[in-house]
Amino acid sequence: MNIGCTTYSSALIFVLLCSVLLLELNVITAQRLFRRSRKQLSRLDKSAVATIQTIHGDTYNCVHFYKQPAFDHPLLKNRKFDYQVAVLRSTGDKRYHGAGMYTSVYNHEVQANQYTSSRFKLQNGPDSIAVGWVVNPSLYQDSYTRLFIYTMTKDVHCYNTYCPGFVVTNHEIPLDVILSPVSRRGGPTYEQNFVISKKDHYTGDWILRYGIHNKVLGFWPRDIFTGLAGFANYAEWGGEVYSPPGSVIPRMGSGCRPYGDAKLDGYARTIMVVDENEQDDYNPADCKIYQSDRVHYWAIDKGDVGGTWRRLIEFGGNSLLYNPNLPYAC
Repeated sequence: MNIGCTTYSSALIFVLLCSVLLLELNVITAQRLFRRSRKQLSRLDKSAVATIQTIHGDTYNCVHFYKQPAFDHPLLKNRKFDYQVAVLRSTGDKRYHGAGMYTSVYNHEVQANQYTSSRFKLQNGPDSIAVGWVVNPSLYQDSYTRLFIYTMTKDVHCYNTYCPGFVVTNHEIPLDVILSPVSRRGGPTYEQNFVISKKDHYTGDWILRYGIHNKVLGFWPRDIFTGLAGFANYAEWGGEVYSPPGSVIPRMGSGCRPYGDAKLDGYARTIMVVDENEQDDYNPADCKIYQSDRVHYWAIDKGDVGGTWRRLIEFGGNSLLYNPNLPYAC
């Protein structure tokens, strides 16, 4: 009987020890998974992403940025994630078959979890397509200014070709090509041209043109869309930045509050839309300036300034640089 009790006690102690060890192992594993998840998440751009592939070839399948389970944690609920824009945007009920712009190209130093860009986009319902330039260390692991596109549908949200959607037809100009040279405030100024338009009435595909020669880089097939399968009913042009709360805000445009001089300001010129009759409209009506953060970022609608510049907006900002007592408001 004593032997049986001793054996039973030893077995019980062994079971308890195993349970403690398993519990500690589970905690360690969970901690490692959490650290690895945070590391992977930090490499993703803070835009909504369904599938993203890094330039190193790693692929992650992700849910919508704001719908991730992590955001259900009490410490993260109702946190503000600062997407800021200073843009000209459409306000009327229109049918667009395309849009375009020339925009000045700048390079700004941003932190690893930030980006700054100049772009325009077309949208209808859950679908949007955007094109322009961006400085995005989280996406590219460098601080160069690069060409980019962004595709959003009800199924995918991603940059460039990191998810199915955009079909590349020109392999001489990558979608993430480095844009050089870049502008300096006060001159010289360098710019790029971007155009998105319907391929034709039969396919309904959206094609992307780039550069002064309007080279076709590829197209978005109509079949990937719902709203944009027909036409766009919203367009916007201008600057966009992202910065996590509490960090130093990034520069937009030329890096300063717009002064009203294209040599000093970031700008988008020759702003145009393609109407439902396939006609180019270089002074689209029912468009107004929108500034999501009027303390830090601004935009000016100069209207149709004539010549080859046509419709012009100037945008930019960084409150840490702004001093109204200095020349040129920067």
